[in-house]
Amino acid sequence: MTGSSDAHNTIIASNLCVRLRSALRGGPCCVCDLAMKLRLTAADAALYPDLMVTYELRDNSPEADSHKRIPRPVVEVLSESTAADDRGHKFELYHMIDTLQEVLRVEPDRRPVDLFRREAAGRWLLESHGPAGEVPLASVGVTRMLDSLYEDAELGAG
Repeated sequence: MTGSSDAHNTIIASNLCVRLRSALRGGPCCVCDLAMKLRLTAADAALYPDLMVTYELRDNSPEADSHKRIPRPVVEVLSESTAADDRGHKFELYHMIDTLQEVLRVEPDRRPVDLFRREAAGRWLLESHGPAGEVPLASVGVTRMLDSLYEDAELGAG
């Protein structure tokens, strides 16, 4: 998303992306920010999640240089202009990705976050986390303190 707010950029670029890269360094994963396309062949669609993590070698190959297909978690930082699509059509498309295990929704103007986790039976379970505490991204084995997601981000500025 171009033209994002300062809070949105701080949450994604400075806090989530950098910290996930650091926590997952040395492994087979790829942490991608909002500039990387997520290709959904089944829906003939391309999405741009704010952040996604892939663990598949196929997503780290030269053929996957301009897009990824096999994310485990995706993160969406909601804004006034994207919230309806992020909660609606885009979320429906995410359900079509077999490898996707978690969708984390962060709102720049409030601390609780919503984590949707796919259960073994394929159902999606909503977990709300906040206003303080931990956010467990089990699909990549990383737990983040909620405060660290919002560090240096002005609440209400999103």
